[in-house]
Amino acid sequence: MPLKVNNGQLYLFPKDTRDLAESIGLDFWAAKKLYDDKWLTFDPETTTINDNGMEAEFVFLGSLVAAGCEPRLLKKLLSNLEKPYCYDISQIYYDWTTQTWSDIPFRGLPLRAAEEIIADFEYDEDQDSLVSLQETIKKLSGTVLFTATNSCAKCSSSKGYSAL
Repeated sequence: MPLKVNNGQLYLFPKDTRDLAESIGLDFWAAKKLYDDKWLTFDPETTTINDNGMEAEFVFLGSLVAAGCEPRLLKKLLSNLEKPYCYDISQIYYDWTTQTWSDIPFRGLPLRAAEEIIADFEYDEDQDSLVSLQETIKKLSGTVLFTATNSCAKCSSSKGYSAL
């Protein structure tokens, strides 16, 4: 199960949902529909985004819809995630072969740091960790990643949320 975004601290300047919807290419009607259909936990028409969790939830769901996912596919994609959907779309991926969401391992980790981790495993003769890392790399190299910027053929329907 991917990690959720921590929503511990309120924003000093709340974000307008209309502006956020526009920034991710989401029609505002679709944002309201996400709330009406009980995907989004707050009403975007009457609420401003005032913490990281709310923003992550809005951007995560909105990005899927903006990419063309219709309600039936959205239901499938979200079936094994917990509400509220406060996930950072840039930190997780959908593995189509296992039909699960996972955190992107070592996301943003500089190459030098990765080399140091591998060197530590070698120094400690930690064969299990080296094998696990190798398996993860092999798995990810053969995985189709689903992100807001890389939609798939299954998500290109003109029905549902993207009808406008």
